[in-house]
Amino acid sequence: MKNRYIYILVEVARRELDSRLALALQLVEEGCTIFIGEKNQLLWNMFCGFYPPGVIFDKCAQLAENKYFKRLLKQGFRYTVLDEEGTLTNREYFNFQRFSKRAERDVMANFVSGSELNRYILIDYPKSNNIVSGNPRYSMPVSYTHLTLPTTPYV
Repeated sequence: MKNRYIYILVEVARRELDSRLALALQLVEEGCTIFIGEKNQLLWNMFCGFYPPGVIFDKCAQLAENKYFKRLLKQGFRYTVLDEEGTLTNREYFNFQRFSKRAERDVMANFVSGSELNRYILIDYPKSNNIVSGNPRYSMPVSYTHLTLPTTPYV
């Protein structure tokens, strides 16, 4: 089986790390190789060619407007997003500040938290590759209560 590389970008660890680690564990169980870390550092290393092409998992589609984004696509990277802030806003703001025609074209999978956000996006971007997936941060307290976490911090 060909190795699948997944790059999970973290922008604000306090807010995102728990859900990203849960996603990473699931993907490792499915045989993927995971790189998880600070967003700008991982992107720089990808851009410089230090990492093999794979799937980038980000928190919003705004990177699609970045001037370096096209180069990452040419290098063979694919881009996916889960916009966790989309549930907190109105359609006009979301569709014109957090999504774009370029994102509609270049985002391989746009994971959305619910059918309402999906409907909002499809009004202005009918060709977007939306997947109604829920939001791991919302479901974590319920879904991961069976995990036993260490009580002492690692140094």
